[in-house]
Amino acid sequence: MDGMLRGEYPVELAYSMAETASKCVAVDLNDRPSVSEVFATLSKILSSSLDWDPSDELEHSRSLSHGR
Repeated sequence: MDGMLRGEYPVELAYSMAETASKCVAVDLNDRPSVSEVFATLSKILSSSLDWDPSDELEHSRSLSHGR
């Protein structure tokens, strides 16, 4: 992950992106997604990231640190 993000990104979206990238380079060509599947997945990730508010991550990390 880009260090400039300082851990402030939606982890579930980063995971989805990594999972898609992994599928795209599968050794067995039959296991690779089609371009339309990749496009649909990336479109969903983009749409979700537009709704993401960085302050949500900050509040989440604060609540975790207060619970310790």
